[in-house]
Amino acid sequence: LKKLYENPSFNPSVVGEVRELADHSASCLQYDVSSQPVSIHLPLSRFLAGLHLHLEKFGLNFDSPEVQISSKQSPVQIMEPVLRTQVMISQVHAGMWRRNGYSLLNQLYFYHNVKCRSEMLDKDVVLLQIGASLIESNEFLIHLLNKYNLINWANPQFESNTLKNPEEDSMRQTISLVEEFLGLLITLVGERYNPGVGKVTQDDCIKKEIIQQLCIKPLSHSELNKTLPDDVNHETGMEKVINDVAVFKKPTQASGKGVYELKPDLYDQYNVFFYHYTREELSKSEEEQRKRRKQAGELECCPPPPLPPLSESFSMMANLLQCDVMLHIMRIVLERSINLRARSFSEAQLNKVLHLIGYALHEQERQNCQFFLFPERAEKWELESLMQMLSKSPRIEVHKDLLTWVLAKFRKVSASRNADSQTSQTEAVVEPSGSHQDETAKEEKNWRAAKAAEKRAKIMAQMTAMQKSFMKENAKLFQAYPDSEEMTGSNMDLTEIVDESPVCLGPNQTSRTCPKKTYTCILCQEDQAVTADGPALVFAAFVQKSTVLCRNRNQSTEEDDEQDPLFLTHKLGPAPHTSTCGHVMHSACWQRYFDNVLAKENRRPYRLRQPASFDVEKNEFLCPLCECLNNTVLPLIPALGTFQQGSQNIDSLNLDEWLSSIMIALKHKKRIQKSKAAQQNV
Repeated sequence: LKKLYENPSFNPSVVGEVRELADHSASCLQYDVSSQPVSIHLPLSRFLAGLHLHLEKFGLNFDSPEVQISSKQSPVQIMEPVLRTQVMISQVHAGMWRRNGYSLLNQLYFYHNVKCRSEMLDKDVVLLQIGASLIESNEFLIHLLNKYNLINWANPQFESNTLKNPEEDSMRQTISLVEEFLGLLITLVGERYNPGVGKVTQDDCIKKEIIQQLCIKPLSHSELNKTLPDDVNHETGMEKVINDVAVFKKPTQASGKGVYELKPDLYDQYNVFFYHYTREELSKSEEEQRKRRKQAGELECCPPPPLPPLSESFSMMANLLQCDVMLHIMRIVLERSINLRARSFSEAQLNKVLHLIGYALHEQERQNCQFFLFPERAEKWELESLMQMLSKSPRIEVHKDLLTWVLAKFRKVSASRNADSQTSQTEAVVEPSGSHQDETAKEEKNWRAAKAAEKRAKIMAQMTAMQKSFMKENAKLFQAYPDSEEMTGSNMDLTEIVDESPVCLGPNQTSRTCPKKTYTCILCQEDQAVTADGPALVFAAFVQKSTVLCRNRNQSTEEDDEQDPLFLTHKLGPAPHTSTCGHVMHSACWQRYFDNVLAKENRRPYRLRQPASFDVEKNEFLCPLCECLNNTVLPLIPALGTFQQGSQNIDSLNLDEWLSSIMIALKHKKRIQKSKAAQQNV
């Protein structure tokens, strides 16, 4: 704590600004993450987070006299650098840090990598959870909203204000930042499998990791072991717990490999927003679990799992789910989901808010005490009525089953808090409505599935007919390929006996044998030789200004008119540098691919993240094969020998004719020089 005080991440002389929301206020530290320095390496903050987890073992807490020193930062100041890092990562995902190249992306890769995340990502989450347990819940959320620059978004008049100043990029970034903010809240509230945060053991944490990985797909022993972090003894601890959570399936073939499959009763612990998932793993696991639940006749959604109880030091963190600012955020998202004209709506926002409500209902069901009163407070903010209105909206078709689950859970938890006599009546009313909604939803999905299957059948029939038609029209072309292969001879067949000495240059130049090079287009997979009259072939390339060889890097780009463009100047100024990955495409294939990339980017909806690796406004694109960054193409030309014309018989000149031609050239040169001198005198 003393070292953090001696190395503050903020200016102590700057007074914080007061931010208000939902009748609560907080004095926030002002720091613009998008324009001021931010570091992803925070050793002191993460060391403090690791120490804080062990305070409860010794009967200590953050406010104990043993840790009271004069030079001690407040919890808001302690969590400030970690919060900046989380905001920067969210801005990267929102496409706001495009010009930082792969250096920043590589740092974020190792930040989430299994080898480093236990001392980076996990410790940052713990430190923010410490802040959530020490700071009043409403103030904590206001600090987060202020750092994410989302205070205006949380204003009920945000939609009407944006109509006056519509900016697509700004709205797209705001939507993405809101999704990242809600994802951070889910992580802070739900990730309790850490000894000291939740009442769990180290074995429970390993089990949770294995459950989440096996929800993606069955894995072999080595594959599963690679997904788990190592402890201080460089061991994962998988052997101790694997038999409690998974069943080993032996290979069915001699060349196959055995895999572990998750036990069926543990699928309820699956968390779709698990903070160790990559985007690809999240998508695969969600698809797999939706398919499994559909086959089992359950609601096709991924409801939030039950949470383990919090430890004594972090018990106040549960209040985040029922504080006024959180309920205000939930209401704002639900209202904008109902409003079909809301520009800041996205399906991911609704999905994450429903996930948070599910967490709150699980917490209420587990605690059932006077401290946690989510159903009563949610009724005050009209969350249930808003969800009922939303269930009739065609806008949320993807998350309709999740909304049905949340409503049924809400009614069940509310009924459990009433008198025993009212409980049975309420449950009798709830169950038929829930079953009726399930039947209606299933009928509608079956109808949609039948329509989709019919449409796919028509498309496949059309493609088959087009394929047969193409083969009939180009039957001669298919027959020509074997003939061309038979005509191809060996290099020895082309060898000629030359009686005279070969001539390299001049009109009597000896003809050269230039073998044709054949390339395969990476888009259409067609083999094509480089010829002067054949289809053009191109390399994907990237052109940029380079100052590697500059002697004066501050030199102006304007060059002297007398400079010869064929030679480098002695100043060695900036020069273009061209690099290529070497993958070949037809020019027409590349043009179609690039047009499709432009069309795809123009059609990209607001709710999806903007790719951070290329900018179509600068004509940038990714190589279709290796995804290397490019902004132009280089043409392939055939060998110069293929352009050589046949030798022509030219009469040789004698010495007198050669001398007369030289005299004529010199006279013409003198006449040109005199005319230039006369023009300058005038």
